[in-house]
Amino acid sequence: MTLNLEQLYQEAKSALAAKEYDSAADLLRQILMQNHDYKDASRLLAHAIRLKRRRWYNDPRVWSVAGILVVAALLVWVVPRLSIQDSVLAEQPTASPTSNVETIITLTPIAAIIPTATLMPSPTPIPLAWKRISTGQEFSRDTITSIVVDPKDRDIIYLGMENAGIYKSIDGGLSWSPVQQGLTNAQIRSMVIDPQDPQILLAGTLGGVFKTLDGGKSWQRIHSKKGIFLLMDTEDSSHLFLSDGMRIYSTNDQGETWKEIFFDNDCGTSFVDIKLDSRNGNNLFAARHGGGWPCMGGVFDSMDGGQTWERLGLGSANAVALTQDKNERNLYFSCGDTLDPNPDNAGLGFHFTNNEGINWNFKKVNCGILFTSLENPSKIYIGGKQGGLAISNLSGGITNLTLTNEVVTAIYADKVNGKERIIVGVEKNGLYISQDGGISWTHQLGGIGTAYVGLKHNAGMEGKIFASTQYNATSCALFRSDDSGRNWKTVLDIGTSIDQRRQSLCNPAIDTEHALYTIQDLALAQSKDDGESWSFLSIPQIFDPINVTRWISASPFDPTLIYYMPTNREPYMYYSDDFGVSWQSSTGLQPTYPENGYINALFFTDQGQTIYGKGIKSTDAGKTWTDCSGNGIEKNPNSDSFMAIDPQDGGRLVFATSGDGIMVSTDGCVSWTQSNDGMSSLFVNTVVVNHESPDVYYAGTDSGAYVSFDRGDTWKEINDGLLGATVVYSITIDIDSNVFAATPYGIFKLESK
Repeated sequence: MTLNLEQLYQEAKSALAAKEYDSAADLLRQILMQNHDYKDASRLLAHAIRLKRRRWYNDPRVWSVAGILVVAALLVWVVPRLSIQDSVLAEQPTASPTSNVETIITLTPIAAIIPTATLMPSPTPIPLAWKRISTGQEFSRDTITSIVVDPKDRDIIYLGMENAGIYKSIDGGLSWSPVQQGLTNAQIRSMVIDPQDPQILLAGTLGGVFKTLDGGKSWQRIHSKKGIFLLMDTEDSSHLFLSDGMRIYSTNDQGETWKEIFFDNDCGTSFVDIKLDSRNGNNLFAARHGGGWPCMGGVFDSMDGGQTWERLGLGSANAVALTQDKNERNLYFSCGDTLDPNPDNAGLGFHFTNNEGINWNFKKVNCGILFTSLENPSKIYIGGKQGGLAISNLSGGITNLTLTNEVVTAIYADKVNGKERIIVGVEKNGLYISQDGGISWTHQLGGIGTAYVGLKHNAGMEGKIFASTQYNATSCALFRSDDSGRNWKTVLDIGTSIDQRRQSLCNPAIDTEHALYTIQDLALAQSKDDGESWSFLSIPQIFDPINVTRWISASPFDPTLIYYMPTNREPYMYYSDDFGVSWQSSTGLQPTYPENGYINALFFTDQGQTIYGKGIKSTDAGKTWTDCSGNGIEKNPNSDSFMAIDPQDGGRLVFATSGDGIMVSTDGCVSWTQSNDGMSSLFVNTVVVNHESPDVYYAGTDSGAYVSFDRGDTWKEINDGLLGATVVYSITIDIDSNVFAATPYGIFKLESK
């Protein structure tokens, strides 16, 4: 029987108001069992459980009353003595002019103890606030990159997300809340938790390493390097390793100071996985992709804390794991390829050795990531690169579990009440938890943030907004809303291509006649009815199409002009002046481009004659291009709304960067200066200008939304109403100047307070 969700929701809110936390939690669980994204039920459940778990001595009201009583008692004790002292002083002779006697009584204030809670953004003086208009339940969940569990309270779990920040559960994974105040980069790649003090966590992000001392309530950056891998010594939590893939750093004071201990200056080959021996904090082992001699791939071992490395074998490796047998011999495991000429011992799959790489055993298993548990070292958990989950014993025996259709991205395993618990993050679909070693699974979505969402308004079409998501390098989906973002319909879903060709975001190019264009496999997809139906046109092909990212732009001034940008190792540009029927090659693009140099969007002014891209400029509608990178604009985010052109001055550009904040050019992209006054995050995902009020700009960052009333010179935070998930993926403005933002918690609209 389907229950009335709104009735349950209102009853739960009434129970919360009456402090009936058990009743409120039960009602909210019933809601989440039917709809993981119903309003803010997940957040309310986390709040109810938090209040239920609160002890009397953590209640600030108790301490406030106690403080008043203490002060009153002190006054009762002190005032009579002051009176006695005053009378004694009155009887004493008047002090001489040189005497300077003064009696001072200082009462130390009693500090209230604040209960543990998810900190919400502080209200700001800007008279604007966000209102959620859609939960975004149609969108895929963000990829889970890391899972850690409080060793002293197994109900407390943390998830690190690819784009959406960090989420915390205090009820064993049933509900989740964002914990990212101070986390100025939301692209989480690794996390560790201090086993001695689980309130301390470190998170490795693409914007550095962050640390919390209070279970995620607040974060501070302690290192500027990318935290692709974070490793903590289980015997000494102050001893950690950090790697950005190329270099390795170590610290002996839990991140206060770091020392670079390794950099392969000769090969520059990056590590794709690094693990730490749980018995020996100086024994590291790593996986590297294959390369030519002498930069070989495979499994590597370091016995001196990462300073020197020895290759143990395999031709290429994607993941490694290490455990010990009953004789305490090291057993190495890897996802990789031995390149052995004997086909029975070679190929992509699961490899293991018990003699430190002299011989490798091989199993033909779908193998992408590996995990070993300290509580059950006799098992190796295998996440499939193309989907599925398996468990191997120490001799290589494989047991396949039931998650056969899910691409596993993160694994954690422990024991709860004597039973094996497995927590698995999967691509697109959130989290699975098994309490019986993988026999049965519970699917959890409630409160986990969605993947990146790009918004685009169809200019001139009231209420029409498009949203695109991308849940891996080859798959994306396009949605349409006909009621200004409240409800969404899937209009295009590009599943994983059979040849694994990379796609652009499905975010469409829209021409002046409201036709949509995007890329599907190796064709140009065109729709003239808002995505209801699609026709396909040919596009130019380039050498080695497998790892190519493709983008489409359309002129907002001339509906015949479309631009196609396939980017691999060299930039290419093609333009069509007949609606995509035929194509011509643009000229002038440089053979090399900066880091993250995809030409993934074009921005038009001067009736479409002047066009800007990342580091490029054309003054003849895209036929020829010149380089104008200037300085400081190499790190554009993965969106097509990273630049705004001032409608009052076509040579004034405002550029969103991933790491350097807002850059402004006043000379048509010749030179750039930073403009981050008021910004707390330098990881900016989107910047847009309100053409009806051209002095007003909006920016979305990894730590919230900002508004500028002076053309991007200064910025003011506007995070009220974002429900704690202060990652703003994209912003769009419709023809009526309504402002919409896409976040991990759905679609929000900016309104006056």
